[in-house]
Amino acid sequence: MNLSEVSSKIQALIQGAEESVVQVLGRARLPASGVVWSREADHSFILTANHVVEHGRSLHIGRSAGESIAARIVGRIPEQDLALLRIEQPLPAAAWRAGKDVPPVGELVLALGRTHGALEASLGIIRAPTIGEAQRIPNAEATESQATPEAVDSSDEPWDPTEEAAVDAEDPWQDTIEKLSRSAERAVQHAEEIARRAVRNFEFRDEFEGDHGPPHRHYRRRPRMRRRGRARFHSPLWEVPMGALPLDITLYPGFSGGPLLNLSGQVIGINTSAFGNALTLPHTLLQPACVALQEQKPSTKRAFLGVSGQAVRLPAPIAREWQQESGILLTSIQEGSAAETAGLLLGDILLSLDGERISTLQELHAALTSDRIGKPLPLRLIRAGETKEVSLHLGERS
Repeated sequence: MNLSEVSSKIQALIQGAEESVVQVLGRARLPASGVVWSREADHSFILTANHVVEHGRSLHIGRSAGESIAARIVGRIPEQDLALLRIEQPLPAAAWRAGKDVPPVGELVLALGRTHGALEASLGIIRAPTIGEAQRIPNAEATESQATPEAVDSSDEPWDPTEEAAVDAEDPWQDTIEKLSRSAERAVQHAEEIARRAVRNFEFRDEFEGDHGPPHRHYRRRPRMRRRGRARFHSPLWEVPMGALPLDITLYPGFSGGPLLNLSGQVIGINTSAFGNALTLPHTLLQPACVALQEQKPSTKRAFLGVSGQAVRLPAPIAREWQQESGILLTSIQEGSAAETAGLLLGDILLSLDGERISTLQELHAALTSDRIGKPLPLRLIRAGETKEVSLHLGERS
């Protein structure tokens, strides 16, 4: 396929999404975008970014035909920057990309927006795996014969969880634990250095002018003030929704709330710039949120386990037994959480929850659905090299 054919295909994809991408009029400055989530007999649901309608008192939906349709907010989830609107007119729904599989890094994508009435587009790629998800771990069985003992790397480079690890025949966990420990130490040192630099930005210092006058004080660097009307949504990393997809794409003003398309014409998710970088909230996040909001529930409940961790490769025998390449190594457990009540320990590796395989943080997040809150659920894990199953009752995220 030559470039002319690729260009023609992109144009066809944009034209195919024309009817399902709308303009959202609800703030004093530039309008934003939205996408039709679902169509009913006499009304439609529109999905957009919460920050573009946060202060909107009179909401309207616009299209290329120049019409303006009154809209109302059905519900919102500020921590995910989601808002669901309803209009009393049926519009064609977007073709959503369903399924739990994550779009691969490097996949070409199109961000669409309808800021000025006509449809606009921006081309880019998926920049990284979903927020909170470690890279997929190579197959343990395939790499077992290739693993060779190597000297411990004393460089300051962060540990890559996908690199080949030397496996100690007597203790298959020793190498993984050592690398995790080194990675954690470097992360703490890096965070401390960032904190020191941030403090120095606001400290003043004494400087002597020698024979030319008395000492004077001044600020090293004054923090720049943002102009009024500029976006103020620069949340810390921990506030970014787990499961969001980082993008290497330009989200022009007004593109927030618009769809992200793959080259098959399917909508991967909706775009937002509310967290400082270009992100898209994929279907795996949107589906449970929109279903709950459509049912007019006051808020969207999420099950809460109370752990932090990262994906690690499983030893070859366990990987073969459970047909699973990786699991979630627990690095912290919150006090009073469901995990602590069930007796989970640091160093446990989660394999499955309620029969669903848990090999990445994305899969763990997807398994924490509201219908599992308060119910006894089986959790399979590895502790001290042995497979164990415990029962726990998931709590509710406050």
